[in-house]
Amino acid sequence: MPSSVVAVIEPWAVKLDRADEHIRELRRSIEEFKASGNLGAITDQAGAERVVRLIAKGEPAPRLSAIVGDVAHNLRSALDCVAVAASEQEQARPLTDAEERLIQFPITKSAKEFEQEGGRRLSLASRSSIELIRSRQPWYLADLAPDLDPDRRDSAIRHHQLSTVAWLSNTDKHRRVHLAAWYPTDIWMAVPDGVTVEWRSGLGERTNGAEIGRWLVSGPNAESVGLGDNADVGLTLRYHLELGWPEVDVVGFLSGLHGHVREWVVNPLAREIGR
Repeated sequence: MPSSVVAVIEPWAVKLDRADEHIRELRRSIEEFKASGNLGAITDQAGAERVVRLIAKGEPAPRLSAIVGDVAHNLRSALDCVAVAASEQEQARPLTDAEERLIQFPITKSAKEFEQEGGRRLSLASRSSIELIRSRQPWYLADLAPDLDPDRRDSAIRHHQLSTVAWLSNTDKHRRVHLAAWYPTDIWMAVPDGVTVEWRSGLGERTNGAEIGRWLVSGPNAESVGLGDNADVGLTLRYHLELGWPEVDVVGFLSGLHGHVREWVVNPLAREIGR
């Protein structure tokens, strides 16, 4: 009988696929939440002004936060899985349970910290694997720009994709869930010739009926002219708001993290060890 070929499914590929499934689940859940009428924006006319108001009937469901945590955990796990494989490849033998427990993909803030963590977590890996992991660290590119001022350097390291994955995973695992928050997005108005509009943000409390902003319309028949308008609401991570970061669509944000971990870290290391 002809022998069957069993495809090898690498553990990091399973973790990355699962993270992608969670991102797609999050996208569907957000669309369902918006389609329910519990989240959105409407435009009211008040004379020559068009006022955009929030529809926010309750907070986003806590399960959305849990999905964000699931994405982060699987991305972090994919990094650790490929670090274990790199160590196993170098040793050319199955690792013991004690050896596997010691291994972790280090995510560090400085070269000194990497030497300490790498020496402990990657002691069984090859020098080439360690150097590749070093080159993917949050501080690596910042150290190649010696003229970078300290504040910008610290910001680059803190906001790096791997730093973010570690922060999301650790915070969800040990302290709290990542509550999502809404933010106004994709707001525009089409106007006929001779009519101008000025947009003024007016968002205060993020409560149902709050004013997101308004268009001040000027020109002939400003109070009655027909305008084409659009106003939408998206979801971001609350910690973006707490840290004063720009509001970013949570699905796009997590998709970017997923792509970075897969294409910039995991796949290159897997290729380096021949997997």
